[in-house]
Amino acid sequence: MKKTALSLLLAALLLLCACSDGGAQPSDTVRRFVEAFNEGDAEAMLDTIDPDIAEQLESMLGLLTGGLGEMLGLDLNMELLMQLAPFARDMLDAQQPGVYPELTCAIDSEEVTGSAAEVACTLAIEQAGETQTQAVVFELEKLSGKWYIMDMREA
Repeated sequence: MKKTALSLLLAALLLLCACSDGGAQPSDTVRRFVEAFNEGDAEAMLDTIDPDIAEQLESMLGLLTGGLGEMLGLDLNMELLMQLAPFARDMLDAQQPGVYPELTCAIDSEEVTGSAAEVACTLAIEQAGETQTQAVVFELEKLSGKWYIMDMREA
């Protein structure tokens, strides 16, 4: 009986670990950030950065949205803007190709020290048919089992 209970407990723990984000690496967060940027998904981008910074950005955007909505006589809110952002980006880029850059991230190295990490990568920034590269370092911190981007700097 004890073996069966122990086996069930072990199986449940393995299942929980497999379903959690515990296996995600800091570089996975950087890749999600770049993908979200390329898709114009502001909400997904905010989900990869320091929650305190994301909250401050959302508050600032909320204030701007409220003021802009009042000026235009529209009921603008953050949720609506988040939903419309990809469409607005696509429309602007269709009218003026190359307005928004496309990023490609090649991970050069990843160094994890406890709950802190640095991910060095080379960003290829393609805009208006031209490509530039920039070496950058993302600083990440693991909070509540999830990696968040805290800062980014030139390498």
